[in-house]
Amino acid sequence: MRINRRLSALIFGVSLLVAAGQSSAGILSKILTVGDYGRLNQRKVPVIGPDACAPTSVVNSLKYLEKTYSQFENKLIPDQTADKDGDGDVDEDDHMIAAAEDLGKNYMSTTSPGGTGDTNMINGKKNYLQKKAPGAILTSTHSGSSSATATWIYQQLARSADVEAGITWPAPPGHWITVYGIEWNTQTNTGSLYFIDPDPGNTNDSAKLIEGTLDLDGTKLRLTYPGVGGATGHIDLVVSEIPEPATMSLVGLGLLAVLRRRRKLARRSLGEGG
Repeated sequence: MRINRRLSALIFGVSLLVAAGQSSAGILSKILTVGDYGRLNQRKVPVIGPDACAPTSVVNSLKYLEKTYSQFENKLIPDQTADKDGDGDVDEDDHMIAAAEDLGKNYMSTTSPGGTGDTNMINGKKNYLQKKAPGAILTSTHSGSSSATATWIYQQLARSADVEAGITWPAPPGHWITVYGIEWNTQTNTGSLYFIDPDPGNTNDSAKLIEGTLDLDGTKLRLTYPGVGGATGHIDLVVSEIPEPATMSLVGLGLLAVLRRRRKLARRSLGEGG
């Protein structure tokens, strides 16, 4: 019973932290720590690089999941021994390149030219996570064009999920980005999106950190940003993953059990000394 009360308090505290992301009436705001994400340039991925925005945006998110959730640590982006980028050493970029190459080739059926189909992106990411971290319980969600709203993106970020957004330009092809923050005014239907663009336009630079402008174009969420000369497109698909509450509850129960045992040992020690 004591554990249940503590869990209730823990859940209540988490809900307060989530609510804190909404900074004032009518304003939704949540920005995660961008330093927890990868900054892989998609053009460094062999063969499929020019069209590897989907697997690369996912790999940049996987770095965030590894740093945020202990059940994913060092599992989603395995260490490599090969110098994938040819710079003379083996480092984090090489590990991420290998992961993006694996995702694109073996899970998402990415081609160049061609890119990645939406269904392949969604299922490929889910299957990759289940393969690399089989002990983790995952909830996989995606939002279509009718519900790819700023509020939905905010809700995913507020629960510390990873988020990738698919953009449709006026002329094909589309593009995938990694979202780490959003600010949205629900009264004016305008705001900003903070994201990592995996295509900096060359093979040397890291993926770009960009603040884009959001508004509504009819019922569609429109994004304008300087990444490709001030281009404007619509966010028509959002993909998000996070450990399910069941997993997090088990982690919480484990921590509470450890604390309870320590308190018992402390009481015994006091009893023996008194």
